[in-house]
Amino acid sequence: MVHRIVQFALASLLTTTLAAGSAWAQDEPAGGEEPAGDPTADPAGGEAGGEETTPTEPETGGGEMAGEAPKPLRFGVAALIALPIGDLADAAGFGIGVLGGVLYALNPKMAIAGHVGLVYHLPKEIVTDVNSTLMEIPIIAGIRYAVIPKLAIGADTGINIMRFSTDVDGAETDTNTRIPLAIHAAYMLNANMSLGAGLWIPNLLLTEEGEDTQMEIVAYFGYLF
Repeated sequence: MVHRIVQFALASLLTTTLAAGSAWAQDEPAGGEEPAGDPTADPAGGEAGGEETTPTEPETGGGEMAGEAPKPLRFGVAALIALPIGDLADAAGFGIGVLGGVLYALNPKMAIAGHVGLVYHLPKEIVTDVNSTLMEIPIIAGIRYAVIPKLAIGADTGINIMRFSTDVDGAETDTNTRIPLAIHAAYMLNANMSLGAGLWIPNLLLTEEGEDTQMEIVAYFGYLF
Protein backbone atom coordinates (compact mmCIF):
# COMPACT_ATOMS: atom_id res chain seq x y z
CA MET A 1 0.00 0.00 0.00
CA VAL A 2 2.86 2.39 0.87
CA HIS A 3 4.50 1.58 -2.46
CA ARG A 4 1.37 2.56 -4.38
CA ILE A 5 0.90 5.80 -2.47
CA VAL A 6 4.53 6.86 -2.99
CA GLN A 7 4.52 5.90 -6.66
CA PHE A 8 1.31 7.87 -7.21
CA ALA A 9 2.84 10.89 -5.41
CA LEU A 10 5.95 10.73 -7.59
CA ALA A 11 3.93 10.45 -10.78
CA SER A 12 1.75 13.38 -9.75
CA LEU A 13 4.78 15.54 -8.84
CA LEU A 14 6.63 14.86 -12.08
CA THR A 15 3.48 15.35 -14.20
CA THR A 16 2.69 18.65 -12.48
CA THR A 17 6.30 19.83 -12.80
CA LEU A 18 6.56 19.02 -16.49
CA ALA A 19 3.15 20.52 -17.26
CA ALA A 20 4.01 23.73 -15.40
CA GLY A 21 7.34 24.02 -17.19
CA SER A 22 5.70 23.44 -20.56
CA ALA A 23 3.01 26.02 -19.87
CA TRP A 24 5.58 28.56 -18.69
CA ALA A 25 7.66 28.03 -21.83
CA GLN A 26 4.63 28.53 -24.06
CA ASP A 27 3.56 31.70 -22.29
CA GLU A 28 6.98 33.30 -22.50
CA PRO A 29 7.32 35.67 -25.49
CA ALA A 30 9.92 34.80 -28.09
CA GLY A 31 13.28 36.33 -27.40
CA GLY A 32 13.86 39.71 -28.95
CA GLU A 33 10.30 40.23 -30.20
CA GLU A 34 8.84 43.51 -29.02
CA PRO A 35 5.93 45.55 -30.42
CA ALA A 36 7.21 47.96 -33.04
CA GLY A 37 6.79 51.61 -32.10
CA ASP A 38 4.79 53.96 -34.33
CA PRO A 39 7.08 56.86 -35.32
CA THR A 40 4.04 59.03 -36.02
CA ALA A 41 2.65 58.54 -32.53
CA ASP A 42 5.07 61.11 -30.99
CA PRO A 43 3.49 64.55 -31.34
CA ALA A 44 6.92 66.18 -31.04
CA GLY A 45 8.25 64.39 -34.10
CA GLY A 46 8.70 66.81 -37.03
CA GLU A 47 7.35 69.82 -35.14
CA ALA A 48 10.64 71.01 -33.63
CA GLY A 49 12.30 72.36 -36.76
CA GLY A 50 12.88 68.95 -38.34
CA GLU A 51 15.32 67.84 -35.65
CA GLU A 52 15.67 64.10 -35.15
CA THR A 53 16.18 62.51 -31.79
CA THR A 54 19.18 60.22 -31.58
CA PRO A 55 18.60 57.10 -29.42
CA THR A 56 20.71 57.16 -26.29
CA GLU A 57 23.15 54.27 -25.90
CA PRO A 58 22.80 52.43 -22.59
CA GLU A 59 25.60 53.10 -20.16
CA THR A 60 27.87 50.19 -19.41
CA GLY A 61 29.81 51.58 -16.52
CA GLY A 62 32.88 52.78 -18.35
CA GLY A 63 33.40 49.77 -20.58
CA GLU A 64 32.49 47.05 -18.05
CA MET A 65 30.63 44.05 -19.38
CA ALA A 66 26.90 43.94 -18.92
CA GLY A 67 25.43 41.30 -16.58
CA GLU A 68 25.93 37.80 -17.92
CA ALA A 69 23.17 35.22 -18.26
CA PRO A 70 23.13 32.37 -15.72
CA LYS A 71 25.36 29.43 -16.57
CA PRO A 72 23.38 26.57 -18.14
CA LEU A 73 25.77 23.92 -16.74
CA ARG A 74 26.97 24.02 -13.14
CA PHE A 75 28.73 21.59 -10.84
CA GLY A 76 28.00 21.33 -7.15
CA VAL A 77 28.70 19.64 -3.84
CA ALA A 78 26.50 19.20 -0.78
CA ALA A 79 26.80 18.10 2.83
CA LEU A 80 23.76 16.33 4.25
CA ILE A 81 22.29 14.81 7.37
CA ALA A 82 19.70 12.02 7.44
CA LEU A 83 17.31 11.00 10.18
CA PRO A 84 15.88 7.47 9.75
CA ILE A 85 12.19 7.15 10.60
CA GLY A 86 9.85 4.19 10.94
CA ASP A 87 11.36 0.70 10.75
CA LEU A 88 14.72 2.01 9.53
CA ALA A 89 15.18 3.88 12.81
CA ASP A 90 15.42 0.48 14.55
CA ALA A 91 18.35 -0.63 12.40
CA ALA A 92 20.30 2.53 11.47
CA GLY A 93 21.51 5.56 13.36
CA PHE A 94 21.83 9.21 12.39
CA GLY A 95 23.35 9.63 8.94
CA ILE A 96 25.93 12.07 7.60
CA GLY A 97 27.11 12.28 4.04
CA VAL A 98 28.30 14.16 0.99
CA LEU A 99 27.02 14.51 -2.56
CA GLY A 100 28.60 15.69 -5.78
CA GLY A 101 26.84 16.34 -9.04
CA VAL A 102 25.90 18.45 -12.00
CA LEU A 103 22.95 20.74 -12.79
CA TYR A 104 21.89 21.65 -16.32
CA ALA A 105 19.36 24.44 -16.84
CA LEU A 106 16.82 23.74 -19.58
CA ASN A 107 15.34 27.22 -19.13
CA PRO A 108 15.24 29.79 -16.31
CA LYS A 109 12.69 27.73 -14.38
CA MET A 110 13.52 24.10 -15.12
CA ALA A 111 16.69 22.04 -14.82
CA ILE A 112 17.85 18.43 -14.75
CA ALA A 113 20.36 17.17 -12.21
CA GLY A 114 22.50 14.13 -11.48
CA HIS A 115 24.28 13.20 -8.23
CA VAL A 116 26.41 10.53 -6.65
CA GLY A 117 27.12 10.40 -2.94
CA LEU A 118 28.02 8.51 0.20
CA VAL A 119 25.94 8.46 3.38
CA TYR A 120 27.23 6.78 6.55
CA HIS A 121 24.83 6.00 9.37
CA LEU A 122 26.15 5.82 12.91
CA PRO A 123 25.97 2.42 14.63
CA LYS A 124 22.61 1.46 16.10
CA GLU A 125 22.16 -1.09 18.88
CA ILE A 126 19.68 -3.66 17.59
CA VAL A 127 20.03 -6.12 20.47
CA THR A 128 22.14 -6.05 23.61
CA ASP A 129 25.81 -5.47 22.73
CA VAL A 130 25.13 -5.88 19.00
CA ASN A 131 25.29 -2.82 16.75
CA SER A 132 24.38 -2.49 13.08
CA THR A 133 25.71 0.05 10.61
CA LEU A 134 24.24 1.22 7.32
CA MET A 135 26.13 2.80 4.45
CA GLU A 136 24.38 4.12 1.33
CA ILE A 137 25.77 5.01 -2.09
CA PRO A 138 23.05 6.84 -4.05
CA ILE A 139 23.47 7.34 -7.81
CA ILE A 140 20.47 9.39 -8.86
CA ALA A 141 19.12 11.86 -11.40
CA GLY A 142 16.04 14.05 -11.47
CA ILE A 143 14.35 17.31 -12.27
CA ARG A 144 14.19 20.74 -10.61
CA TYR A 145 11.46 23.34 -11.03
CA ALA A 146 11.60 26.90 -9.70
CA VAL A 147 8.28 27.66 -8.04
CA ILE A 148 9.44 31.20 -7.28
CA PRO A 149 12.81 32.82 -8.11
CA LYS A 150 14.63 31.39 -5.05
CA LEU A 151 12.59 28.27 -4.24
CA ALA A 152 12.75 25.05 -6.24
CA ILE A 153 11.16 21.64 -5.84
CA GLY A 154 12.64 18.43 -7.16
CA ALA A 155 12.36 14.67 -7.47
CA ASP A 156 15.16 12.14 -8.04
CA THR A 157 15.52 8.42 -8.60
CA GLY A 158 18.15 5.97 -9.82
CA ILE A 159 19.92 3.29 -7.83
CA ASN A 160 20.95 3.12 -4.18
CA ILE A 161 23.52 0.64 -2.91
CA MET A 162 22.75 -0.24 0.72
CA ARG A 163 25.33 -2.02 2.88
CA PHE A 164 24.26 -3.33 6.28
CA SER A 165 26.84 -4.74 8.67
CA THR A 166 27.03 -5.72 12.33
CA ASP A 167 29.87 -5.91 14.81
CA VAL A 168 29.30 -9.61 15.47
CA ASP A 169 32.42 -11.67 14.78
CA GLY A 170 32.02 -13.69 11.60
CA ALA A 171 28.79 -11.99 10.54
CA GLU A 172 28.47 -11.37 6.81
CA THR A 173 27.83 -7.96 5.32
CA ASP A 174 24.48 -7.61 3.54
CA THR A 175 24.72 -5.49 0.38
CA ASN A 176 21.68 -4.78 -1.78
CA THR A 177 20.81 -2.50 -4.70
CA ARG A 178 17.48 -0.73 -4.61
CA ILE A 179 15.62 1.92 -6.62
CA PRO A 180 15.14 4.96 -4.36
CA LEU A 181 13.01 8.08 -4.45
CA ALA A 182 13.80 11.60 -3.21
CA ILE A 183 11.24 14.41 -3.00
CA HIS A 184 12.64 17.70 -1.75
CA ALA A 185 12.70 21.49 -1.89
CA ALA A 186 15.63 23.91 -1.81
CA TYR A 187 15.96 27.63 -1.10
CA MET A 188 18.77 29.59 -2.76
CA LEU A 189 20.56 31.79 -0.22
CA ASN A 190 22.44 33.46 -3.06
CA ALA A 191 23.65 32.60 -6.56
CA ASN A 192 25.83 29.76 -5.24
CA MET A 193 24.54 28.47 -1.87
CA SER A 194 21.33 26.67 -1.01
CA LEU A 195 19.55 24.97 1.88
CA GLY A 196 17.20 22.08 1.28
CA ALA A 197 15.17 19.35 2.97
CA GLY A 198 12.99 16.47 1.91
CA LEU A 199 11.95 12.83 2.11
CA TRP A 200 14.33 10.05 1.08
CA ILE A 201 12.99 6.54 0.42
CA PRO A 202 16.10 4.39 -0.05
CA ASN A 203 14.31 1.20 -1.15
CA LEU A 204 11.17 2.09 -3.09
CA LEU A 205 11.56 -0.68 -5.71
CA LEU A 206 13.57 -3.88 -6.29
CA THR A 207 12.79 -4.98 -2.75
CA GLU A 208 12.70 -8.57 -1.57
CA GLU A 209 9.52 -10.27 -0.46
CA GLY A 210 8.50 -9.04 2.97
CA GLU A 211 10.96 -6.09 2.93
CA ASP A 212 9.48 -2.95 4.45
CA THR A 213 9.66 0.43 2.74
CA GLN A 214 12.20 2.55 4.59
CA MET A 215 12.25 6.32 4.95
CA GLU A 216 14.54 9.13 6.06
CA ILE A 217 14.15 12.86 6.60
CA VAL A 218 17.13 14.64 5.03
CA ALA A 219 18.49 18.18 5.12
CA TYR A 220 21.44 19.53 3.15
CA PHE A 221 23.61 22.53 2.40
CA GLY A 222 24.72 22.83 -1.20
CA TYR A 223 27.22 24.92 -3.11
CA LEU A 224 27.21 25.46 -6.89
CA PHE A 225 30.35 26.41 -8.80
